[in-house]
Amino acid sequence: MSVVATYRSGVREHGFGAIGTLTRYYAARAVGLITGPGRECPLCDATVREFLPFVELRYGFVRNRAACPSCGALERHRAYARFYRDFIPANFMLPIDILHASAEESLGRVLGRFARRYDLTDYESPPPGHIHLDICEPHLPPASYDLIVLNHVLMCVADDRRAVRALSTLLRPGGMILAGEGILRGERTASQREAGYGGRYNQYGDADIATRFAPMETEVIDVSADLAPSERARFGIADHETLFVIRPPRG
Repeated sequence: MSVVATYRSGVREHGFGAIGTLTRYYAARAVGLITGPGRECPLCDATVREFLPFVELRYGFVRNRAACPSCGALERHRAYARFYRDFIPANFMLPIDILHASAEESLGRVLGRFARRYDLTDYESPPPGHIHLDICEPHLPPASYDLIVLNHVLMCVADDRRAVRALSTLLRPGGMILAGEGILRGERTASQREAGYGGRYNQYGDADIATRFAPMETEVIDVSADLAPSERARFGIADHETLFVIRPPRG
């Protein structure tokens, strides 16, 4: 789509405020192409001058240095991919059966390497090859998977505890759920519908997350903690990118 067509589409769908948002987007894109210091995508191994800005016209924001121009991966995808590459081989006898809910295409490149069976799901409008799945009522055979992956999904589920309980029935012994979610330090989880953020229900806090999904055991991992600031800048990974490791109770 041409720049002019993008502006027209933005105004038609989101009003005249889209003009300012798109102008910031194209300005950031141009500056990055000229002055970018050089970035590296750990997902597709592309080396680029600068990651592209990410624009969300509905909410009028532009996030700079976000998307890989080669594979489309965003900051959290790059962070999760690095974590998966070390964590999964260290915790499973490969290959394994993986369920990826609301699957991100870019992460499939990494997860698929570990999989004997790799099932992708979506709830609202599953594309070809995806399973239509309500994670609160999955209607899949119990003990079907070794690993369940879902990112920025539980925060949008009104009854996230029910979803985790339901997904846990799909796990085999030794299985686990990896859930990428943001978390507020020193805060308790707040649950309410937010009309301005795609209907988000849950903003997780570290004060109660360890027991939120009890009796499941929940561990919070900062998947960018092992990176120096210069490495986070090179890979385009945000500070404190967190992920929940949720396991059935042991014993």
